[in-house]
Amino acid sequence: MFAKIGNCFKQPTHLCQSLIPNLKMQHFFEKGVRIEQPKVSVIIPSFNCAKYISQAIESVINQTYKNYEIIVIDDGSTDNTQAIIKPYLNKIRYFYQTNQGAAEARNKGLDLARGELIAFLDADDLFLPHKLQEQVAIFEQQPKIGIVNSGFRVIKENGDAVMDVERWHEIPDLTPEVWLLHKPVLPSAMMFRREWFDRFGGFKQRFFPCEDMELTLRMVIQGCQSTWLPSITACYRRSAHSATSFERSSLLKHIAKAEEMQDYFFSRSDLPKSMRKLENQARFYHFSWLAWLCYQGGLPSQMAQYLEKSQQCAPYSWVEIIARWLNTFENCAKIYACEFDVYALSNLPEWQQALAHLKVLPLLKHYESKIAQVQQLLAYQPEQSEITLYGQTYFQLGQKLITQKELEGAIICLRQATELVPDNAEYQNALAEALQERYDLAEAIAIYRQAIRLQPEVEQFQQNLGQALQLQHRWQKL
Repeated sequence: MFAKIGNCFKQPTHLCQSLIPNLKMQHFFEKGVRIEQPKVSVIIPSFNCAKYISQAIESVINQTYKNYEIIVIDDGSTDNTQAIIKPYLNKIRYFYQTNQGAAEARNKGLDLARGELIAFLDADDLFLPHKLQEQVAIFEQQPKIGIVNSGFRVIKENGDAVMDVERWHEIPDLTPEVWLLHKPVLPSAMMFRREWFDRFGGFKQRFFPCEDMELTLRMVIQGCQSTWLPSITACYRRSAHSATSFERSSLLKHIAKAEEMQDYFFSRSDLPKSMRKLENQARFYHFSWLAWLCYQGGLPSQMAQYLEKSQQCAPYSWVEIIARWLNTFENCAKIYACEFDVYALSNLPEWQQALAHLKVLPLLKHYESKIAQVQQLLAYQPEQSEITLYGQTYFQLGQKLITQKELEGAIICLRQATELVPDNAEYQNALAEALQERYDLAEAIAIYRQAIRLQPEVEQFQQNLGQALQLQHRWQKL
């Protein structure tokens, strides 16, 4: 998860050679190895997490399920991590390596793991006591399942609870399409069947800090089945060293990696058609998330750039785009335990610019040429039959564009149809319907009334006007 790119995995500027484990430390490592074959391997990667790592280890030791091994990968820590974990060396398997990053630390844990099930625990997170028992039970009941996901509790640095995240309510079925659009990935809340790592490899450091998302998506498109354990099993610590408190240059590098991961995923030749057709929708949400990270990281110009990228691939009306942006910002703020002031956001010039851009962007080039043709047509005063024919052509093109979800282009064409043939009530009604879908309700209501004046006997026009008035009333209340 992107938030786990803080102090626990910052690259060190140098490696203190004196901290490499000596022979005595290696002896402790060998003494701590369990003899029996564990069912679950719990892998704890750590870099400079001395403050929390004992809590992480204790949370595994206190599990109600006991057939496990604990593997701690010290990714070149320069704090007193070794001193903190020394009392646990008869209960864990410890491995020290020069700093290589979170992905390689997890991969080293996978190399050492002997269990058929794999659980990851970030060194500043915690397992709740029932985590292993309940997730193992699902694997035993459902042999075809490769991933068991669960909920998690967001906690502050001092351990105080912030909120519980229970995403199975909104996305009850973990289909490949759901993983793509919603990306409910937090390694500490998940458990994996080992065979999927054996078949498709581990984490790719090139995509840090989104290597866990890439890994999960890589598995599910290859047929890995997953399910929910509808329970809170882990605590995710929202520390001051999270993604959004990074130096801005570092944050931008990590955001660029997240964008690269998305591009890489959609470049795959083995991507199922059901996921390929969701590319625009997936990119919309991904860019919206990156926009929030920029906003929270104090980068409003970059936020505006990612909002623009998101709306360029958005299959939604402009009102829906704004609502989904705000929903994304609000949800991210909750999960990251950040305050979100929508009033402050709305006053940002970059946000206002993004909103203004929404309403003018969709004037596409090939529609502009059609408008030019209309202007030429009107310039030489054509016969009425020609005008009617052109109006019908634009009306039909507008209707076709509506079916293809090209709402802005449809509105352009329908406007031309009504300007050419202003006394055609059907054209007026079609334009009003398109404007209503875009939530330009005041104009839609005025045009519905024009259609009714032209053909008052058509009940459908009356019904459409009534619906638009109700929407306007609700929107004004909101």
